[in-house]
Amino acid sequence: MLYELRYRLARSNAPLAVSARNFVRRLRRFSVPAPGIIVRPILAGLIVLRSIYYVLWRVLVCEPLFKAYCMRYGRKLRTGVFLHWVQGTGEIVVGDDVWIDGKSSFAFASLTSMPPRLEIGDRSIIGHRCEVLVGQRVTIGSDCLIAEQTMYG
Repeated sequence: MLYELRYRLARSNAPLAVSARNFVRRLRRFSVPAPGIIVRPILAGLIVLRSIYYVLWRVLVCEPLFKAYCMRYGRKLRTGVFLHWVQGTGEIVVGDDVWIDGKSSFAFASLTSMPPRLEIGDRSIIGHRCEVLVGQRVTIGSDCLIAEQTMYG
């Protein structure tokens, strides 16, 4: 019924329909002037608040939760502001100064009695939306840079 009314208003040449279409066009084009002296400080404040929020979210939520998945991790393990997806059970060992950015996912699937193991060496970076599948063992060496959207395993 609503679709039918909208269709009739869009196609009709009746004065009420034409007025309604003109009103909607004006409403969609409506804009408010933004004097820089007012909106620039507001923008700067919002950027500062957003930055504080993301730092707190990363440091208080994302990094601790990823570290909880790790069997062992080194100094300066950093993550982005997204929670990483870890599926299955396995051992994650992370070296020093490792950065795991963005929405990465790690899946463990083992057919042996030994738990699967993911090792990430020192000073390595894993990019946004990387997927690592660990069957038995995956070792990412030191000083490695894995580009975003890479599937590895």
